[in-house]
Amino acid sequence: MSRSAKLNGNNRQYLTNNHQSIRFRCDDPAYTCAANDISVVTHWRAIEKVVDVEEYVFVFYTPSTACIVPKRAFQSDENVKMFVALAKEYHSQARESSPTENSSTLPPV
Repeated sequence: MSRSAKLNGNNRQYLTNNHQSIRFRCDDPAYTCAANDISVVTHWRAIEKVVDVEEYVFVFYTPSTACIVPKRAFQSDENVKMFVALAKEYHSQARESSPTENSSTLPPV
């Protein structure tokens, strides 16, 4: 068995037993997902889409890659609604900006 096959076989255990703190931040100009010593900061115009489903919010970086935000991570349903509304608003505003703005350098985060 190859090394990659062994790692793939352990994904379920890793994902279900790895209880680390993950933080999500939704603001202008970027969306941030952070865990332990890693932070991924993505400007809204680089986000593909924001999808709200029953138990999760998906913030897609590409058509097939997303940060999965479990709704249970929020203190209330109202906080979930605020997060989704802000994410969709920032994403929409970034996508509606002029092509000249999109081709400029990214603002600091």
